Amino acid sequence: MLRRCFSLENRIVLSSSRQPSRSTSENAPKQKKNPQIPKDFPSEFAVWDGSIANPQDLPFDVMRRTRNFTTLHLLDRDVSKEFSSLVIDQIPKENTFVAEMNPGLGLITRELLESGVSVVHAFEKFTEFMQWLHPLEGVYPGRLQVRHYNLATLAKTAFQDGKLNTKNMDKIFQGMRKKGWSESPSLTVVGSVANISFLYSLKWMLINQFLSDYGRAVLYVAVPPSISLAFIDDPKLKHFHRAKNVLLRTFFDFKKLGTLPRKAFFPWEPENHWRKRYVEYYKRDSEIMDVVKIETKEDFFSENFNHQDAIIFYYFLAIHMRKQNTRIIPLFEKWIPGCGP
Repeated sequence: MLRRCFSLENRIVLSSSRQPSRSTSENAPKQKKNPQIPKDFPSEFAVWDGSIANPQDLPFDVMRRTRNFTTLHLLDRDVSKEFSSLVIDQIPKENTFVAEMNPGLGLITRELLESGVSVVHAFEKFTEFMQWLHPLEGVYPGRLQVRHYNLATLAKTAFQDGKLNTKNMDKIFQGMRKKGWSESPSLTVVGSVANISFLYSLKWMLINQFLSDYGRAVLYVAVPPSISLAFIDDPKLKHFHRAKNVLLRTFFDFKKLGTLPRKAFFPWEPENHWRKRYVEYYKRDSEIMDVVKIETKEDFFSENFNHQDAIIFYYFLAIHMRKQNTRIIPLFEKWIPGCGP
């Protein structure tokens, strides 16, 4: 029976000449879909020089609704002026490396330059914004350096340098001078921070990685309200009362300067799309942005507490904050017999 089914006369052989041809639409090369801008987005954006930018000319990853983003761009001209009014008088004008995150259309960039900042280093991920940033370099010759890089990915770049023996971090911070920890900050970051991961990575950069030899840092940034909660020392906020946040509060001074509407920052989050867990902590992230000053504490390091001690301190926190009811002294007595009262 099987021989009859698979005999030559019962087989159907499709040679290349007898294969059925596909329809023209299937054979045609697939065309890249033109993404649609959400209808509730602004129809135009003002650039630093007063010209108009169309949403279609901006990066797709900026002109959409999404929860997966590492950058936030402030694209509203009026709100950018409000942001500048909150921070511009406090930003050092000289003797510091001013790094602007996500300059976009150059709105805050021009405010910084007009205020007297000697040199601004603008770090922009998207090449679509370069058509507005490069002309700004010509208006302020020698005072603006546009660098094609996403400053939020510092941890990844530092990791690659360690594995591949490259010098990308040196290129990113070329021009920054080394200072002592007790001196004024050597690094000033201005812009918007999308998530707290950037602060975690910056903290370790300053403690025991590339930036540890350059001194202190200060940030004048817009952050989601959930990041502000991480700087509140309240054990009732169980989601934020963790070892990494305790070290964050110990390492940085935090001050809230004001609030801005979230709709001035792009991309937007999806409508009515909240986290299933801890929704009460993150719900306001789609409504407002906090303008904050975050500065490394001048007295964090001393003669009796160095960079290596900071690493040990973190592991101490990580071990003893796994549970809120952990008893520290009895645990010490297990490690070092007789050290207790």
